[in-house]
Amino acid sequence: MKKATIPFLCTTLTLLFVVVSCPLFAQTQAIVQTAPQATTQASDNDGIRYGIMGLFNYNRHSARFLQLPRAERENLTDYYFQDGIGMGFSAGAFVGIPIFRWLNLDLRASYVQRNGTLYSRLDSEIVGRRDGTGDVGIFRRTFNANLATIGSEVLLNFNPALGLNVYLGGRAEWAIAKTYRQEETIVAPSDGVFHDTGERTRNVQGGTLPDVRNLGVANMNIEVLGGIGYEIPIHPSGAWTIEPTLFYGAQLYSVLQNLDKDEYWKIASVRGGVALRYYPVREAQFDSQLYKVKQLASMEKQLSEERKKIQSELKELRQSGVFVKIGLPDGLLADGSEVQNPTVRVEQFRSSATVQLLPHIFFNENSSVIPARYRRIASSERTSYSFNRLTKLRPLELYYHILNIIGKRLQERTEARLTLTGYSFTSGTESGNKKLAQQRAESVNDYLQDVWKITANRLTVTIQDVPALQAGSDVEADYRRVDISSTDPTILQAVTFESMYQTVSPQALRFSLDINAGAGLKQWSLEVSQFEGNEIKTLFNVEGTNTYSKEYIWRIDERPSSVPSFSGTLDSKLEVTDVNNRNSDAPIQTTPVEVIMLADKITKKVPDTRVDVLTLVPALGKEITEGETFAAFKSSLSQNVALTVEGWAEGKDDASLNTDAADARARQVIQASGVPAKVVSSKKNVAWMKALHNDASVPEERLYNKAVRVEVRTQVQ
Repeated sequence: MKKATIPFLCTTLTLLFVVVSCPLFAQTQAIVQTAPQATTQASDNDGIRYGIMGLFNYNRHSARFLQLPRAERENLTDYYFQDGIGMGFSAGAFVGIPIFRWLNLDLRASYVQRNGTLYSRLDSEIVGRRDGTGDVGIFRRTFNANLATIGSEVLLNFNPALGLNVYLGGRAEWAIAKTYRQEETIVAPSDGVFHDTGERTRNVQGGTLPDVRNLGVANMNIEVLGGIGYEIPIHPSGAWTIEPTLFYGAQLYSVLQNLDKDEYWKIASVRGGVALRYYPVREAQFDSQLYKVKQLASMEKQLSEERKKIQSELKELRQSGVFVKIGLPDGLLADGSEVQNPTVRVEQFRSSATVQLLPHIFFNENSSVIPARYRRIASSERTSYSFNRLTKLRPLELYYHILNIIGKRLQERTEARLTLTGYSFTSGTESGNKKLAQQRAESVNDYLQDVWKITANRLTVTIQDVPALQAGSDVEADYRRVDISSTDPTILQAVTFESMYQTVSPQALRFSLDINAGAGLKQWSLEVSQFEGNEIKTLFNVEGTNTYSKEYIWRIDERPSSVPSFSGTLDSKLEVTDVNNRNSDAPIQTTPVEVIMLADKITKKVPDTRVDVLTLVPALGKEITEGETFAAFKSSLSQNVALTVEGWAEGKDDASLNTDAADARARQVIQASGVPAKVVSSKKNVAWMKALHNDASVPEERLYNKAVRVEVRTQVQ
């Protein structure tokens, strides 16, 4: 069961409590308030009461620990069990002792189940298949705990209103069942097996939980309890009552002792059920004739209070003068079309991301020091360096790792040779400075030798002091560089990662606001949120003071953190305060959300689409369709693919973006590929769509602003 069900079930239990209690409220008043005065005057007259209870438990396990038993940590992969949930029931008996009219002491003995299933995060690695091939495997670890306790509870029972009980106290408990089973299982593919076991599971362990001890007592824990209940008489005397109850309890100590300092395992429970009570004193003091008289008086009093309430609400409505409304949001697609009553659909696909690397290292003016924006490592890190750390980087961010990418590839391809050609600008402060050009090439040479231990005979340093003006080079900073070439084309080939691709449709939501504050508007806020786990996560927020726009647009996929993570609904809320500090909220608008995870599609074996993304970048003096990267891409194409090409626009800001050149580069790629394709124009016809671009303060940013993004979709089973 997903974490998103936690708030749903808590809400359900609360609504159940209200639904059961509220329709009987009038009957409760008629029975209890109209009962003989002696039965409700003071708690000491009610005397000791007895009862039994039965509740359904919803257990929330808050956990972070690696494995059990503790002594075999090295046998498991390093990812932790995380929060989990479980079901169970509670049962017990109690006695209530009156202290004051409004306060009682409840002593209870109870049995509580705290079962739960904990999961690690989903992870992936290359696994084997039954047919001898390999594939990306989705797997996770599962920890099933079977816990049951007996214990004693001490609760203070407050009575703020007739029939309403508020509980606060604690429970000391001892575990009487404490077994577990843990294993690591492949979720997908269905015929996948781990390489190290040849099976779909590994690291299967089970037994009795060790080190269940707190305060020096075996199997012990302490729980803080709070709850609410409403007693409903089922007899005119009030001697017998049924009480719908809702409790929340949280353990003070971890289930296991001797966990590491960053590990824990605690359990909180929401318990909902009923209690049956018996008051012997009330039954003895019941007067049936007085009951009938008070019943009529109570009905008359309720009618009077309802009239007063209606009159008060009408008066407040006339004086407030604040009207707030938020329209049901419209969906906006990338082509500018609109969708009424949209459902936000988020879907993951199998994908690869390929990014072309520039064969240049650019330097600052009059400097031979490799700029800090190029990522470097210590020599001791080279053996553990992995391209996996680069998978989530944007194209320009990936390029800044070029020195380490080249170093890693040179280590693996020992026959490859590298030529480093240094340049300096032909005029100004660098004019004719051949020494500076030499030093720049040697800086790159030294890094590859010192950090990656590439032998000197594999590296050649040259200089070129007066290069011709090259296509696409129109600023002097382009000449402050070192060019890299190799005898082995794979050294500078594009970097490819297997990954997951995520789409959002519609890409944006448009909200219409209508605010009327008669006295004057002071402030307002629009918020879009979704339940995530057991928390409400704000995905979009905009606010203001005394002015506002009639429409606001939320670009959903602008930031990864703002994309909905779970199926359900988005809640749009508008809050307003006028100059007299009167608050008003518009009715919440909900938008359905459907999230389709890659793991779900793999496990259900549904037909799917693979999305491969290629980022092409023109090197200085080269066309975007030149080089090994485009040639390899072209040879991989078939007529059965769906191709979408989008050119990125160069420019320093939105106003100066050269969208014509971007579209021309996209058409050039399509023509050279020989496959029909769709061009996504950089001239977006809606204001919220902006071309992807960097700030163009250095040469490599300008070059990556000229990139072309190619999306290849292929149908797969």
